[in-house]
This record gives sequence, C-alpha cells and structure tokens, in this order.
Amino acid sequence: IHDVDLLRYITGHEVSSIFAATTATARDNEVEDTGAVTLILDHGAVGTLFFSDATPSPWSYEFTTQENKKYPPVPGKGPKDCYHFFGAQQSLGFPSLSCFHYERAHSAEVVEP
Repeated sequence: IHDVDLLRYITGHEVSSIFAATTATARDNEVEDTGAVTLILDHGAVGTLFFSDATPSPWSYEFTTQENKKYPPVPGKGPKDCYHFFGAQQSLGFPSLSCFHYERAHSAEVVEP
C-alpha cells in the first residue's frame, strides 16, 4: 500500500483502475508471497508493480534508501534504485533521482535512440 501511496504522491494523480495477480506457491504458505499489479491512473498513465518475499533482491526500498541500518549497503558502484518512472521526455530513478533523456528531441516516428 505504501508503494501505491508513493505513486499517487509523486504523480499527483489517483488510481482509476487496478488489476492484480498473486500466488503463494514459492514458499507453499497460506499467504501470498509473489504478485504483480497493473494500475491505471486518472490521466491515463499505466503503472506496474511486482513483488516477492521469496526471492533475494537488493532493490527493495529498505536496501536502496539505507534508512534502516538493519539492511547492509547494496554492493557495487553508483546509486541503487527501487522505483523507476518512465515518461515521454525523460525517466527517473528513485531514490537516487537519476534522470535519463535522449540528447536530441525525438518524435513518435523514431524507433531508435
């Protein structure tokens, strides 16, 4: 739920539709351990979330923000991100706030960067 709240806060838009699928087969528990969610925001943007408590991953919020000292720093150089926002003009990684965009303007007809 916090991920959805963050998406709403960052975009300034509300969720208008949601689709989800979950499974409990990875750990054979009675509760879900893996899932995927597709969200449609009120202005038409589509967002996807996927999660699993059954896989090792350094890309969680706790690992990438390093707010909780219980989690060790993620190995490797450079910033690590747990959220990626893809827009028409540029993309943003969070929490590093790394931006990416093409150097030249492009239209919908361009098929390669």
